[in-house]
Amino acid sequence: MSTFTDNTAHFIVNPLRKITSSFKRLYSFCILDMSQGPTDPNVDLQPISEDLEHLMTSLSNYALKKPVPSSAHMNMDIRLSSIEDRLSLHVIPLTSFIPLINSIISNATDNEIWNNVIDLVDLEEPIKPLETDIPSANQGESRHRRCTAPYEGVDQIMQTLKEALRTELAGTIFENVDGFYKKYFEGTTWAGQCEEIAKLYKNRPDKSSFKFPKDPTEKNVWQWIKAVQAEFIEPYKPDESCEHKENFPLRADAFHTTGPGEINGGLAIRQIDIFIKSREKAAKAHDWRDVLVLGELTELSSGQWIDKFLQLSVYMREVFSAQPLRQFAHGFLMFGTQLQLWVYDRSGPYSAESIEVGESPEKLIYVLAAYMLMSDEEHGLDSILQREKGRLSVIIYDAETNKARKIYLRSKPLVKQMAIVSRGTTVYISSDAKFVVKISWRAVGRLSEVELLMRARDVKDVATLIGSRNYKTISDLRSGLTFTEEMNRDIHPLELKMTTAGNSLQSGSSNPDANVEFNEGVKRDSESVAGEDKIILRRSKRSCVLSISRQAMHNASKARVCKNGKSTGSRKRPVSRAIPNPATANASHVAQDVTPETSSVSINLPPESSFSLAEGTNLSLGKRARNADDNDSEVQTVSEPDMKRLCISSSFEESFSEAVAEPVSNQVTNDPSAPAEQAGNIAESVPAISNADVIMADDSTVYRNRWETVIAAKPFGRAMDEKTTPLELICGLRDAIKGHQSLYMDTKILHRDISINNIILTDPKRNNGCHGVLIDLDLAISLADDNCSESSKTLTGTMEFMAVGLLHQYAYGTKNGCFNTYRHDLESFFFVLISVCIQFGWGSEESPHLGMLRKWYKGEAVDMYFCKLGAISNASFKMNTVDVFSTKFSCLKGLASTLQKILFDRTNGPWLGTDPCPQNLYNPILKAFDNEIEKLKCESHPFK
Repeated sequence: MSTFTDNTAHFIVNPLRKITSSFKRLYSFCILDMSQGPTDPNVDLQPISEDLEHLMTSLSNYALKKPVPSSAHMNMDIRLSSIEDRLSLHVIPLTSFIPLINSIISNATDNEIWNNVIDLVDLEEPIKPLETDIPSANQGESRHRRCTAPYEGVDQIMQTLKEALRTELAGTIFENVDGFYKKYFEGTTWAGQCEEIAKLYKNRPDKSSFKFPKDPTEKNVWQWIKAVQAEFIEPYKPDESCEHKENFPLRADAFHTTGPGEINGGLAIRQIDIFIKSREKAAKAHDWRDVLVLGELTELSSGQWIDKFLQLSVYMREVFSAQPLRQFAHGFLMFGTQLQLWVYDRSGPYSAESIEVGESPEKLIYVLAAYMLMSDEEHGLDSILQREKGRLSVIIYDAETNKARKIYLRSKPLVKQMAIVSRGTTVYISSDAKFVVKISWRAVGRLSEVELLMRARDVKDVATLIGSRNYKTISDLRSGLTFTEEMNRDIHPLELKMTTAGNSLQSGSSNPDANVEFNEGVKRDSESVAGEDKIILRRSKRSCVLSISRQAMHNASKARVCKNGKSTGSRKRPVSRAIPNPATANASHVAQDVTPETSSVSINLPPESSFSLAEGTNLSLGKRARNADDNDSEVQTVSEPDMKRLCISSSFEESFSEAVAEPVSNQVTNDPSAPAEQAGNIAESVPAISNADVIMADDSTVYRNRWETVIAAKPFGRAMDEKTTPLELICGLRDAIKGHQSLYMDTKILHRDISINNIILTDPKRNNGCHGVLIDLDLAISLADDNCSESSKTLTGTMEFMAVGLLHQYAYGTKNGCFNTYRHDLESFFFVLISVCIQFGWGSEESPHLGMLRKWYKGEAVDMYFCKLGAISNASFKMNTVDVFSTKFSCLKGLASTLQKILFDRTNGPWLGTDPCPQNLYNPILKAFDNEIEKLKCESHPFK
């Protein structure tokens, strides 16, 4: 059949009538003059802007659940969701909607209406990147992942990244930090030289020359900077009258781009107002790897601060991506004559007080000279890796002998993280390809991965520690600075405010949040992207878990007083209030029966379906906030202890549970059918772990303290990806589950972050018969630890693979918090299998079902919960899940169905509880894998 015929048949079965009728009813309340023609830009559509948002939401849901044949491959749900987001932010021309509006109100056919939807999406969310954001050809062979939706192609558009960073950085920004100028610009060996250069300018004979421009446009200020650099900074030589006799050579120069594409090696093509790079590389083509300082110039007033700050942050993201081991980076904003100096590190950005340079331009000259004289260390460049004779190496301390050991590395990192505020995980392969070296900024105040790996040294099918080394902490880098709660700058998004800690899921994000680039592939393509005492919520599909975690944990990182001259601050605790339950808006979706004997939850879906949310459903609470300071009647504050428990990760930036193990107080009006407390089998006594590697988090530090750590581990493996065969996949998963079983049963360690990124496939001939290894214990907990019972209450893991029961606990709140148990990890293994079978195996084509997988980690907790519930329920598992496996992995449909029955089919509805006897789950799951492996071998499937 033709595409037109396909669409016509589709709309007969799945009409748009409900969506269009609803819009026409809303539209009828507004008096709009559409007689001027469908493309007249003077038509005022502002009165129906919110109605258009509802329309985009409904169309997005429709595109996801009932994809139209002609556009099934076009990611219409994601692109329509993006348009909805831009509508809410008022950054999209409303005139673009006129053709679609006219087709709806004129009762056009569904085919005609959908064609207008496609035209709108192609216009406002093109698949091809905008000209200024085309991924650079210099980026190399790499893949990214991030905490929410993928920031590639169209998602590299500046506005999209600004909003993602607005979420990622929320709660981490500090202005007017005490001691900033003194720390970075005074008391150094070159400070006297900067002072003399500034005096030369101030005391110049001809005061009319080199005056700071009265019209401080970007062009005028740049021309002035180049002029004073050539006249005063570069030729400086101390004379006899100078107090400062030393003359240090300039290490760097200021540069400027005049158009896009003049700076290589970025995630997208950018145009930079001003940047500083080493003089040694002045003659080479500009590259993000060489950028030392970034500046943003504008004649706009500081009233436009947030937009320009976010633009600077987008550029800083490029710097940290190109230089993943960068400890910190300097930057500055110029609003006319107001200069604001910034430093970005892995715990966020912070600034000095604004400096007025219009009347005293010598202050700006001093700063520019300082940037050009700073050493590599003062610029925060990598100090861990050593470069000698073209070889890259790192020094660690051997895990067995504790002696220093040098490891040679391949020159290019295997994995690097894109997010700024994150662990900044960077992974290298040893030159002999025997093991990997991970460098990351782990959270201070919790048991380290090194300690857990030491305890698990004898566990097969789990990564083995070779050695490690601790370097600087964020508090070391920020020593001499004073941070207070009052300095924190609020930039949370203008979205509906969410009321419950149990419902504040977002992205991830970073996960933001996420952002990770893979050069060769231990892991896979993935996607990263963070507030105040009041969490933000809106039905935004761009929201991701990591950033909401950061929003929620803003209070948890408030006010630390660092001793010995380190950062100081004060702490305030907000008053907590009762919080409404979002489930009451749609309580009919699910009914649950609690079975206390097994701490299980039985959930029955509505009788009418395989699971489906109503088109246009919006589970968000409250009305749209008009500005950041609006307080809806439904907006409640959540106490800091509740926020501290939010330790969420997304599949796409980092797994985010670095924090505090505090009990979860019952601040949520619970879902009446919520599960009872789920107690894991974690009470067995084992010897305590040494805390020698732990720096306790100072309870009064305002920012999150992190510790840069190097870990070398073996074996080296590869990711599950398009090249993975079905037999490789299930052999690798089977062995990783065995490793998890031993880790849990023998060493009392619970992993808590099972994901496609934390399981690697290995060569059994080189790895004692093992096909798959479980890696990354960053978020694991020792059940023998004194704080284990509290740590296990923090919601932890990678959102895409998070257990349905955990999502339910988090979305609706439970009496004693969100308990992570071994069952939740086993369920995550199941979701890894499902994800691989849906995502890969399509050859050169992209999976047509990625939209379904995105719903597992994008949006709100309630939405993600219902989407996953529909994916695993008996009534819809075949249609929604196994029937969308790729042809390559269709042979694993039987295994997937068997695992679904083992994990969920114990009662009338999906069973989400934890069996008190772990072997009751481990044994049948492993047996199912073994049976499938034998079956595939008998069918002579090649093992490559």
